[in-house]
Amino acid sequence: GVGRVSTYDVAGQNQFHKTHGFFFSAANAFFILLLSLVTGGEIRNRPELYKEAKYWLCFLRASIDKRIIPTVIIAASRLDRFPRGGEILQQLTDLMRRMFDGKLNISSKAFAMDCRKKSSTEITEFRQHIRELKMQRKALYPRLCEPVVTEVLPALRQQHQDLFIYTS
Repeated sequence: GVGRVSTYDVAGQNQFHKTHGFFFSAANAFFILLLSLVTGGEIRNRPELYKEAKYWLCFLRASIDKRIIPTVIIAASRLDRFPRGGEILQQLTDLMRRMFDGKLNISSKAFAMDCRKKSSTEITEFRQHIRELKMQRKALYPRLCEPVVTEVLPALRQQHQDLFIYTS
């Protein structure tokens, strides 16, 4: 694992839109844009993936204080259904890095994976990258956030068990 890290998948759920400001205001946070290479059983085309990535990156940039340049990891699931997805995702990541240069700190490595294979090379590399980012930010972790992480978030997990939460 990478230590204690919680990930909340709330981006596309309307009932959680009011919480975005809470997560986006954290200067020491990093964001994972997780795209699906397959939708409705069909492999997604490049323009569709690019459009979705650009939408969410613009949304993230517009939602965060302009003085903060957030770190973003671009990842994709369903590599099992689309083996060339890693190559396409890396091209998308390179394009988004150029497009958002100076506005977002997008990781140079894209992570395409089959999320069902927890011990795969791709998942291992993804975890290592998150571990490195976490260690970089540990020194920046404000003491004010400690009660939120140790008390508020665990209580939210208990109340909303239907909410996807990944803890490694």
